[in-house]
Amino acid sequence: MIIGNVSDNISDSIKDYFESAYINWIYNNSTIHKNDITSDGIDCPQFVFTMVDTERNINFLPDCVINLWRQLVKDNPTVFENFVTLSRVKANMVTRGTTSLPHVKHIDQYDHHIVLIYYVNDCDGDTYIYNDDACSCITPKQGKYVIFDGSLIHAGSSPIHSNHRIVLNFNF
Repeated sequence: MIIGNVSDNISDSIKDYFESAYINWIYNNSTIHKNDITSDGIDCPQFVFTMVDTERNINFLPDCVINLWRQLVKDNPTVFENFVTLSRVKANMVTRGTTSLPHVKHIDQYDHHIVLIYYVNDCDGDTYIYNDDACSCITPKQGKYVIFDGSLIHAGSSPIHSNHRIVLNFNF
């Protein structure tokens, strides 16, 4: 697992974009696809903005996300040395909830892949990454990112103090 941060000018442009009226958020009744459930947990609605999905032929990356991606590749050359393609890039937003317990534990896809989660805003609403009996807990901070093997089960959680939690989720 790799945890890093990007510069303020990149993180500010990402935050400005994803907290603006430019985004046509789509409501989902669940935080994951029902067929991706691997364990129990709390499920809740979320809003999604899909930018890349190879299965659905969606390919639109805003300039701020392209700049972020370029910086991530530059800062993590060993992660990207065997990079082939982005299979999915989406923004997820959950709003304030009543509990900070993890959402449903899951993996994003069953093919071999890497997950990169980028935190758009400061908030509570941690990410939990499970590796055998161990659990890593990542607290969102604007500009922070975490990269991990896509076979690891993970889950987000709703903020209970912050208004919302926005992450960008890259699968490659």
